[in-house]
Formats: sequence, structure tokens, C-alpha cells
Amino acid sequence: MSLFEIVHGYKSMKPIDLIPMTHYPGVFESASAFASHFHDLHKKISKKIQESNACSKSHADLHRMHIEFNEGDYVMI
Repeated sequence: MSLFEIVHGYKSMKPIDLIPMTHYPGVFESASAFASHFHDLHKKISKKIQESNACSKSHADLHRMHIEFNEGDYVMI
């Protein structure tokens, strides 16, 4: 999805879209249907971001080492 579609809830218009049409079904969409579409769109994007973050975390965790320190060990803080 483009950033325009995420923010505004619909795809951006292209020059071909400016040509008058006899009937365009998306224009007469009710406000509640548009709001629910917008809400579902943001849920879908949020889920995708969470999946991406989980994937990045699992990839980063592969390179981490668990180190236990004992009393008297020298560490750099």
C-alpha cells in the first residue's frame, strides 16, 4: 500500500481518474462503511508492522549471546 492510501483510506487519483464517468460506485459509499474500511485498513497495517517487528527481533536474537556473570568478574559498563 502507498502512504497516501494508508493515511486517506483510498488510492490516489491518477490523471485518467479525472475523466468524468457516468457512474462510479465508490463515490456514493456511506460514511459508516468508509469508517469501517478505514478502521480495518489500520488494523491490517498494524498487524503487518507487528509481524515485521517480530521477524526483525527473531533475526536479531540469532546473533545475541546469553552471558552469565559471576561475582568477582570484571565487566565494562
